[in-house]
Amino acid sequence: MNTPAPNAPLPDLYAFLDYREFLLAHYEHRRQIQKTFSYRFMAARLDVDAGQLAHILRGRLQLPQRALSATIALCRLDERQGAYFEELVRLSSCKDDDEKARIHERLDALREVTIRQIPPSASDFYAHWEHSTLRALAGVLPETGDGSGLGRHCIPPLSAEAASQSIAFLERTGLLRRDEWGRLYPTETHVAPAVDVPRETLRRWHDQVLMLASESLDRIPSDRRDVSTLTVALSQSDFQVVADWIAEFRRSIQALATASKEPDRVVQSCVQMIPVSKASRKRKAA
Repeated sequence: MNTPAPNAPLPDLYAFLDYREFLLAHYEHRRQIQKTFSYRFMAARLDVDAGQLAHILRGRLQLPQRALSATIALCRLDERQGAYFEELVRLSSCKDDDEKARIHERLDALREVTIRQIPPSASDFYAHWEHSTLRALAGVLPETGDGSGLGRHCIPPLSAEAASQSIAFLERTGLLRRDEWGRLYPTETHVAPAVDVPRETLRRWHDQVLMLASESLDRIPSDRRDVSTLTVALSQSDFQVVADWIAEFRRSIQALATASKEPDRVVQSCVQMIPVSKASRKRKAA
């Protein structure tokens, strides 16, 4: 067995569906690069005895609930990884089939998402909202023609010319491909702009999708959309916490889309958090 380099990555938690298999892989990895990382050392950190730990790693016993936080810390798991690990622990002792299905849904939502970056050379992808819609729609509906069929499914509908031009652009930039039967399909499930895509391009893109959201109030029945607002008072540190939540929320939607078995529509999710007052200076108490 080859010894990993000192900076070699730890085993990928998201590749496991049995937390004990992950713990064993983690132990073996740490043992190879840190000779003092023994059963006794690991057991002491988790507040269990070495014999108990051996049975846990081999799937014969469950990890005690009291050791959960210490295990997450020992394995150097971040917040999302910790949540994934906790779901694996629940899955290992779950007997109810419906609850197992719900746990698997949560695991899918917590897994890492592969995202292709759109380079500046293809930044025209953000020039028109229909590019992103048709790219995603090609993964839902079979299309062998010029894209006019997909265009008719958009809200609002696209003309045959606009749809065919968009499809041609998406094929030219490699964002859409055709299979052996000539059907279009997206080359990646998720895309995002590279850091050097011009800001003005992205600003115009945001203008378009926000306009779609505004027009949806009149165009789409309320039971087929979700538009809501919330006005609260926050500190700057609170603002950053919410911004992190929003980023995690977007990633969760992407993970859900990746795991979706039979998608039947394309949706645009717009989440904004904007100041509606100036920051105030607190007066010192007299």
